[in-house]
Amino acid sequence: MGAFCPYPIDSGGRRRLFAIFDGLRNFFEITLIFPVFEDNEIENVFALQKIWPNILIVPFYGIKAPYEGNSMGAKIMRFFHVLNPHTPPWFLKKQYGMAALIKAMTETGEYGLIHVEFTQMLSYLPKNCVIPSVAVEQDVSFIAWERRFKTAKGLKNKLTEFLLMQKVKRFELKHLKEFDCIVTVSDVDRERLQKVLAAKKIEVVPNGVDLNYFKFEAPREISRFLLYNGGFDHFPNQDAVRFFVSEILPILKNLGLNTKLKIIGKVSGEQISEFNGLQDVLFEGLNRFVGDEEYLSMLRQSIFVAPLRIGGGTRLKILEALSAGCPVVSTTIGAEGLDAVNEEHLLIADKPEDFAKACQRLMVDQDLRIRLAQNGRRLVEEKFGWQRIVAKQKKIYEELMTNGEVENPKKIRMSNN
Repeated sequence: MGAFCPYPIDSGGRRRLFAIFDGLRNFFEITLIFPVFEDNEIENVFALQKIWPNILIVPFYGIKAPYEGNSMGAKIMRFFHVLNPHTPPWFLKKQYGMAALIKAMTETGEYGLIHVEFTQMLSYLPKNCVIPSVAVEQDVSFIAWERRFKTAKGLKNKLTEFLLMQKVKRFELKHLKEFDCIVTVSDVDRERLQKVLAAKKIEVVPNGVDLNYFKFEAPREISRFLLYNGGFDHFPNQDAVRFFVSEILPILKNLGLNTKLKIIGKVSGEQISEFNGLQDVLFEGLNRFVGDEEYLSMLRQSIFVAPLRIGGGTRLKILEALSAGCPVVSTTIGAEGLDAVNEEHLLIADKPEDFAKACQRLMVDQDLRIRLAQNGRRLVEEKFGWQRIVAKQKKIYEELMTNGEVENPKKIRMSNN
C-alpha cells in the first residue's frame, strides 16, 4: 500500500517507490493499492499502467483529511483536535473503505505478503493479519517531528508541534509493533527504532540512484547557480528554503558572491508568496513539472545545496547530485544516513556562516569541486545503485514468505500504501 500513485516521479518518495517496484515486478505478482483524491490523478494511474502492464493497480477514491485549509473554522478545529490526547493526528485519517478492501484481499489466500509504505498507511494492516507483513519507513516520522518541534518559534507553535509530535509517536510505534518486519532506509534510523522496539525485526534497504541515468560528468566550470530540489508539499523543504533565503543568502551577498538559488520541485504561487520580489530566488517548479532531463542539465551547471534542518530518512536528491558529479553542500541532517564524509564526498555545515563559506569554497576552487565529485560518484556506485537495493528488498520478502510457509513464493501480491 502506498500513500499515493508512484507516478509521475516528482518527489523522492515516488522515485523510491517506482524504482523498487519496477525491479520487483520481474520476480513477483504485485497488486498496488493507493488512495486518489482528485479526478486528474487517474491520468497518472493510466500512464503508470502502460509502464507496468504486469502489475494490478487499484486506485481507491479517498476522502481528504478533515480540517484542511486556511479558513478560520479549519484552524480552530485543528487547534482543538491537537489538544485532545486521545485522537491520532488528523492528517493520518484512515480511508475505511480501502481498509475493508485490503482486509478482504489478505483473507483470499492469493497473497503471500503485504507491504505497507509510509507512516500514514500503517493502520491499514488488518488485525491478526494472516500473511507476512512489512512496514517500510522512508523516514521515522516521530524523529522528523521532534526536529520540527525544536525549530519551531513562538510559544503557540512550540506547544502545537510538541503535542503533534506526541500524537505521531504514539500512532507510529503502536502500529509498527504489529508488523513482522520493519524496513528503514539507513542504519541511523534502524538504531533509533531498535531502541524503542527492541524485539522487532528491523532491516535496512537504503534509498538509491539510477547510475545509468545520472551519469557522471566532472565539473568543468565555476558555477554561480545554487540548486535545491524539493516540493513545498513537504514541510522540511519549505523550512530548508526559508532557512537558506533568510540566513544564508544574505551572507553570500555580503561575501560579494553574485549567485542565484534555483528551486526544483512542485510549488504553487500561494506557497511561495513570501518569496515574491526576491530576484535571487528562482522557483523552476512553479505550477509545472521539471522532468529528469531538465533537472540533470541543471545539476551539470550548479552547486547542490541541502540546508535541511528537519525531516528524516535519507535524501535521494543528494545521491542523484553525487552520481551526476554535482558538488554538494549539506547540513548534518541533510547528509544523515548516507555514509558521506565531510571534505571527502561533500561539504557539511550547519551554521549559516559556515554553510555560506562552504558554498564560496566550491565556487572558487575547481580542484575541490572535482575531487568531491569523483569521490561522491565512487560512493554511490559502491552502495546506492537501485539494482543492489532491489535485491535486498527481494531477499527480505523471500525470507518472510519462506518462514511463513508460503507454497509459491513467486506468487505474491503487495499493496503499496
